[in-house]
Amino acid sequence: MRRYLPQEDEADVARVAKRYRAARLFDAGALTPRNVQGTIDFFARAGVIGRGMSARDAADLSFLRAAS
Repeated sequence: MRRYLPQEDEADVARVAKRYRAARLFDAGALTPRNVQGTIDFFARAGVIGRGMSARDAADLSFLRAAS
């Protein structure tokens, strides 16, 4: 978070994450490089994060490969 959203308050991010979990908006089964990139692209187009981040930069999905 500090790398890509350094201006954001960590407490705010924690509250958002908690609300996502409570609303069941996060589906770990949907964690694929393609879906992660789609989310990154959405937030980049919205101006929330800078352009140029890749799924590989943002997420370590090796645990999914190890579990399959």
